[in-house]
Amino acid sequence: MFVRLKKIKDKYYAYHVQNKRVRGKVKQKVKGYIGRAYFPKKTNEKDFFEFVNENINNYNKPFKEIIEDLIKWEFLKHNLKDIELDKFLIKKDNNKIILKLNEGYLYDKTIKNMIKFQPVGDDEYIIGKEFAEVFVKAGIDIPKELFVKLFEKIIKN
Repeated sequence: MFVRLKKIKDKYYAYHVQNKRVRGKVKQKVKGYIGRAYFPKKTNEKDFFEFVNENINNYNKPFKEIIEDLIKWEFLKHNLKDIELDKFLIKKDNNKIILKLNEGYLYDKTIKNMIKFQPVGDDEYIIGKEFAEVFVKAGIDIPKELFVKLFEKIIKN
């Protein structure tokens, strides 16, 4: 499944779309509406550890709180003051939205994928690639040191 954007009256809306083969041809089926799409520009280059006022050695929070801090940091970097993060749902004016950040889309499904990531198999290289892909798909630009720390937490559990 992937995200498809449609432009209606100069506004973009996002949908989940799935490819399906029918008699040798590929058909696309809309599986659900995600929300209105926004494309914020990066305006701030503040470092993550500056944002949380801690260094990597002292930054020991539960996994969910780290994800929440990363999302709030992306909001700060893209100057998103009017966007709410409510129980890992991204809302603007009480409506669900999707944000095109960096190289991915940030919305409820990608946030849940980050939080509920479970390593499959025992090859650390493949697990690391899959874990990194989850952050890229969500548009989160995670610092390398923090990624390594989170990866170690994932591997230990």
